[in-house]
Amino acid sequence: GATIVRYGASVGAGAILVTGVEIGRFAMVGAGAVVTSDVPPHALVLGVPARVAGYVCACGRPLTMSDELHGYCEHCQSVTDLGVDTK
Repeated sequence: GATIVRYGASVGAGAILVTGVEIGRFAMVGAGAVVTSDVPPHALVLGVPARVAGYVCACGRPLTMSDELHGYCEHCQSVTDLGVDTK
C-alpha cells in the first residue's frame, strides 16, 4: 500500500520510511530513523527501528504528559488529547 504522511507531520533528514506506513498528524520522525510501522499522531519517533520517544504539540514543542492520553504544551499552553486526534 501507499505510504501516508498526514497533515503537520515532519520527517527528518535521512529517515527511511518502509512502504505502507502511516505517519500520523503532527508526528515527528527523527533524522536517520528507520520507520517500520505506523507512527501515532503527535508521536516523536527516533532510532533504528524507530520507537516512540515522546509526544509533541502541533507547534512542534514537547508535550508534558499528564496521563496516557493528555499532554500539555508549556510553549503555547494548549492541551492535546491523543485519544481524539487519531488521523
